[in-house]
Amino acid sequence: KASAAVSVAPLQIENDQGQWLGWQRLEIPALHVSGPETPDLRASQIRFTDLLLSRVRQAGDAPDAPPLFQTKTLTLTDLVADDSSLQISDAGMNGAHGLIALDSTGQLATLIPVPDASGESPPPRESTAENGNPAPESDPAPRESDVSAPLPAFALRIDSLTLDNESTLQFRDAGVQPPFERTLFFEHLRLTGLQNTSPSAPAHLDTAFSTDAGAQLSILADLTPFARPPGFSVQLTGQQIALPRLSAYLEHTLGYQIESGDLDTRVTINGHADAFTGTASLKMTRLDLKGRPGSTQSASTAIPLDVALDQLKESDGIIELDIPFEHKAGESDVGLGSFVALIMKKALYQAAKTYVVNTFVPYANVVSVVALAGEQLFKLRFEPLPYDAGQLLPQRPQMDYLAAMKAVLEKRPTALKLCPVALPDEADTLSADDIAKLPEDLRKLPAVRVLTQKLEAGIRGEPLALAFADARAAIFRYMAGFSGLSGKTFISCGPVIDTGAGQPMLAFRVD
Repeated sequence: KASAAVSVAPLQIENDQGQWLGWQRLEIPALHVSGPETPDLRASQIRFTDLLLSRVRQAGDAPDAPPLFQTKTLTLTDLVADDSSLQISDAGMNGAHGLIALDSTGQLATLIPVPDASGESPPPRESTAENGNPAPESDPAPRESDVSAPLPAFALRIDSLTLDNESTLQFRDAGVQPPFERTLFFEHLRLTGLQNTSPSAPAHLDTAFSTDAGAQLSILADLTPFARPPGFSVQLTGQQIALPRLSAYLEHTLGYQIESGDLDTRVTINGHADAFTGTASLKMTRLDLKGRPGSTQSASTAIPLDVALDQLKESDGIIELDIPFEHKAGESDVGLGSFVALIMKKALYQAAKTYVVNTFVPYANVVSVVALAGEQLFKLRFEPLPYDAGQLLPQRPQMDYLAAMKAVLEKRPTALKLCPVALPDEADTLSADDIAKLPEDLRKLPAVRVLTQKLEAGIRGEPLALAFADARAAIFRYMAGFSGLSGKTFISCGPVIDTGAGQPMLAFRVD
């Protein structure tokens, strides 16, 4: 038997593709080793500082890409290991950051590539079936779960795995147009009961997170990742999901772009990786569709979804649906686009075709009433709210506008589309230090956090201006909440750049 304290200085393991693994420090206060031939390792605590996994090296003098995963600290408690097993009581991560970046072929660009024996690259991903229709049925291969699984050669057990509320996960997909990007900010994540000696015994996942678009989501799940095939029972709840951000995944299947709208949802899924069933409860608010660029539909066919779903909508313009879905063995893989599009399409085909727009009394200082061309209908139009170039916080003119808007909405409640407009380079003089001077409650807004990340990364031009416009809209929405307006008064609308040397603004629309 032997015992020792272990401290390992910075370490990097790399090859010509990049860095596989690295840390600034590894500390083991007390490592116990026993056994004459096969070592038995025990440690009450193992602590990694600035742990990094898979940083791909870029060509030429370009800086290395962000890593697949990094964490400020990883602390393992009550570890026991030998040549056939590993047990960990708790694995806790603080300040963890992951980056899942898919290239145009669907391959994970942040993972250092490992060629197979033939030296061939993995095949590119295939598109889902056109218009969301399943592929023709074929005879499915025998399910491996029908065969008794042998005990694993190496036994793994992790009683608890946790992430703190400073952890994030960024997702990028270059395989859709425009490229999709989303950042998740974890409130908590806890995975318990992960082990492979009893594959049918589920691990339990409990997590909640927000996104840089203001959505709030939570997941409760029972998972059997070591079963063959892996199984799951998942319940997902989401609020204020900005659907325009998912438009790139839905355009081909639906034949429409999503112009604006928010979604509250509750989804349950049960089954295995090759076959599952579920139900999606949807609550949609002012979801507007318009024809894709280059499609045969004219721009005049742009419709709000509550027109098509008139029979299902309530007086407040909210549409609620319960949509069952199923994926059978042998069908094509279900991706995010086909999954959401299938649900949306089912809702669309249940709809009627009539619509009545409520008329509003105009308030000249903020709104006007305009007639819809060719119809005996009217709509309320809010005038744009101008900002100075580079102005992030609302000043007296914006607060006066907000007060007048509140008076209008108290008399005529309705939901407004909030659409931020920016100039191409108006945020180029901004720095992360400027954001640090904001009040703490504003700095914590997801859109402001994303703006800070882009500033720290040295991003400039239109990508920064779009993030700046999003942050400006988020702060206005936050201030509106303090004035007494509900957070659901405003419906998400993606930021745009005004290339005509106009003026930054927040545009408001009601259809």
